[in-house]
Amino acid sequence: MFGLGFSEIIVVCIIALIFIGPKQLPEVAKAIARFLNELKRASEEVSKSIYSKDERQYSEDEHNKFSQPQPQPQQQASQDEHQLSTINSKATSQIEFESEAKKENLKKEENNG
Repeated sequence: MFGLGFSEIIVVCIIALIFIGPKQLPEVAKAIARFLNELKRASEEVSKSIYSKDERQYSEDEHNKFSQPQPQPQQQASQDEHQLSTINSKATSQIEFESEAKKENLKKEENNG
């Protein structure tokens, strides 16, 4: 219970008995128990509220995912062609850069050798 051992609980009860008194101790214990029950209920309600909001958001996301218009095959093909041409041009420029670097290295080696 709250990380307290049996001996610590006994010490807390003795201190409560001294400060509160034997006449008011049962009333105070009932009040604390009611407070803890209300706190537990409130935390469960908050948890349920958060869980239900997450569930609603998930179901809305799933609904939106399937209700969004899918791209037409012709549009998809043109997008794919554009991506391929971009990749191709990058690869070509990389190959040209590497071949120029190799040529420069060969010239340097010929001049040094």
